[in-house]
Amino acid sequence: MTTANPYALLGDVGGTNVRFVLTHLPDGGAPLFGDARNFLTSEFSSLEAVVKEFLSALAPEHRPSVAVLGVAGPVTNGEVRFTNLNWTVSERVLGNCGFKRVKLLNDFEALALGVPQLSAADFLPLGGPQEGLADGAIAIMGAGTGFGVSGGYCHGPHARPLVTEGGHIAFAPNDEIELEILRILMARFGRVSVERILSGPGLFNLCEALCAIDDRRPDDSLKDSHAIIEAARSGHAGARKTVERFVMILGAVAGDFALSYGARGGVFFAGGLTQGMTDFLGAPAFRARFEDKGRFASYLRAIPTKLITRTNAAHLGLARVAAKFLRAEETK
Repeated sequence: MTTANPYALLGDVGGTNVRFVLTHLPDGGAPLFGDARNFLTSEFSSLEAVVKEFLSALAPEHRPSVAVLGVAGPVTNGEVRFTNLNWTVSERVLGNCGFKRVKLLNDFEALALGVPQLSAADFLPLGGPQEGLADGAIAIMGAGTGFGVSGGYCHGPHARPLVTEGGHIAFAPNDEIELEILRILMARFGRVSVERILSGPGLFNLCEALCAIDDRRPDDSLKDSHAIIEAARSGHAGARKTVERFVMILGAVAGDFALSYGARGGVFFAGGLTQGMTDFLGAPAFRARFEDKGRFASYLRAIPTKLITRTNAAHLGLARVAAKFLRAEETK
């Protein structure tokens, strides 16, 4: 059986960046990915405009018939209103770009579909055993513009994803300093979700809160998450204290999700911010907080924690969905 148009557009769409890849899905073979193209959301008025920009550079014979996009927000009836971006996107509107089929799914759902297809070389171990249970539940989370969370039940290279908005659960302090952080952020935001701390903007919120606790004047050079991380690497005391506290909170939150999902297959980390602080995530405090769950410490010790290092992990998951749609097109 031959696919008339074996090309699909795959997109990982976050609050700050859009990463498009054109994939070729040959009959019965593994997907072949073209070069990724990155776009800044701040430079476009809509996702439709980004799609048109990408498609305009393609030769007619490479125009994709299917688009599968992972988006940073909850998808309902084929539509998403982004949590940290002033865009509303629908499958119906994107279909006007010339696709026969458009599918939107949560970006961390795409990761849940992609993680089981990865090999050991695609991960950086962050503590615990080398492997978890071969078949069982996993948890995936990561900090970027927001904080994404998903889960899945794996059987070999296949997964049944659990789509969540876990980044918006309430922040739970674990010591007196974190109680003070909570009080300061409550005065500013009211309810304080995990995302208010474990995200790019959240790292800045955390930096300001720690300055207030220490009665320090905020350093104007620490203007965003990137500046804070780089300053921490350079030995800036306030920035380093902020990043170290971020890592401790991330470990504690990850342990909570491991318990909530029964993620004995492993806990995996993605997200641009998380992946940009690998040197800090290797600190003992991260894994200590992950395992610090009282009577269930031994349960957590048996769960591996790993950072996803493969850049197209989400696209692997999106390609699985695209392949199903292309096969459906063949049978029409």
